[in-house]
Amino acid sequence: MNKRTACPKCNGRMVQGFVPDFAQGAIAVSSWHEGRPKKSFWRRTKVSYEEGVPIGAFRCFECGFLEFYADKRFSAE
Repeated sequence: MNKRTACPKCNGRMVQGFVPDFAQGAIAVSSWHEGRPKKSFWRRTKVSYEEGVPIGAFRCFECGFLEFYADKRFSAE
């Protein structure tokens, strides 16, 4: 994934980051899942972690604009 260096809104500097998912005492990288969410009694939402695509985010230091991408390369190292 090419790192965007200029903000599309104000031309400020963009930096790569991620949105953490705080669940059940663990911290994970948020992920994108195809389709509409399905309800689950125990977990609120039924989801297959294997089918998720990690989400990476780029933030502008000048205006705060956020740009999100779903790509396997954003998984935790």
